[in-house]
Amino acid sequence: MENYPDYPWKPWCFQRTPTDWWKQLGSQFALQDEKAINTVKQYFKEIEDRLGIVEPEGWLVVSVKQLHSTDIWRIKQLGGLRRILSILYPDLIQHSKGTIQTSRKRQQYAGRAMSSALHILGG
Repeated sequence: MENYPDYPWKPWCFQRTPTDWWKQLGSQFALQDEKAINTVKQYFKEIEDRLGIVEPEGWLVVSVKQLHSTDIWRIKQLGGLRRILSILYPDLIQHSKGTIQTSRKRQQYAGRAMSSALHILGG
């Protein structure tokens, strides 16, 4: 990857990523580094395509059971689903006593899928 820096590499497509790659990406993502945000956006776009998510609100009904175990591990390395969504889609999630709100409409999500996913994935 270092020999071809202009190629749009997708390290998550390889069988193995470089040592601590996800941990380092998570640290840079937490600092809201533009390159890290773009990398996570690409990765999440692939997950969204796989799950059929066409709008950010689709994440509000994603169950942990829908994610691959490698996705769950990676999401944890990136700081958890709530953190990722709050950076990628800042208007999507607002914390208010366990209520998940969207920018378009206030939506109380009574199901356990999202809270379970957020809890398990470090949210």
